[in-house]
Amino acid sequence: MKFVYFDIGGVLMKDLSDTNDGWGILLKSLGLKDDQRQKFNDYFEVLEKKLDLGEGIEEFVLKMKNDFGVRLPKNYSISDDLVNRFFHKNEEMWRIVEEVKNKHQVGLLTNMYFGMLDLIKNKKLIPDIDWTIVDSSVEKCRKPDKRIYEIAQDKSGFKGKDILFIDNRQENLEMPKKMGWQTYWYDSSDYEKSNWKLSNFLR
Repeated sequence: MKFVYFDIGGVLMKDLSDTNDGWGILLKSLGLKDDQRQKFNDYFEVLEKKLDLGEGIEEFVLKMKNDFGVRLPKNYSISDDLVNRFFHKNEEMWRIVEEVKNKHQVGLLTNMYFGMLDLIKNKKLIPDIDWTIVDSSVEKCRKPDKRIYEIAQDKSGFKGKDILFIDNRQENLEMPKKMGWQTYWYDSSDYEKSNWKLSNFLR
């Protein structure tokens, strides 16, 4: 192993992954009614793919107003809202990253909405180090599509078993496994336990 890619949300940083219906909390705070939830879920399943490609931010605001009767504040950004209210430091992961970067090159392989990674960095939610960055909103492809892993491989300068990828979604680990990468599933339902297990795995 010579290069380690980390996912951000639910690995390097705490997000809604360990929150019981975290999206429901966000949506209720915006004014979405319970009986609108299924319709919204169906819509968001399609929209999230656009958001991960750096598109759809304005569409989200219009859709909430026109189809769900939810008037969001002027200049509302779902990226800003998530980062400011629902994303938090995964403190122990900073120590893990510090140890890893002393032995291996490190990178970020992440699905992000437009501008979200800069917001995360500015809020100091992840370690400020010299990462190799593969951001879906910049690359215009997303996990679990093969293309983003090919880009990540090229950017790392390594192939196959020389790369380890750590992610909290099993579906995002299937393609890199097929490409010969080492993979590690991080269980974001229990950050404390998962940090301990990951730390032991990396020793």
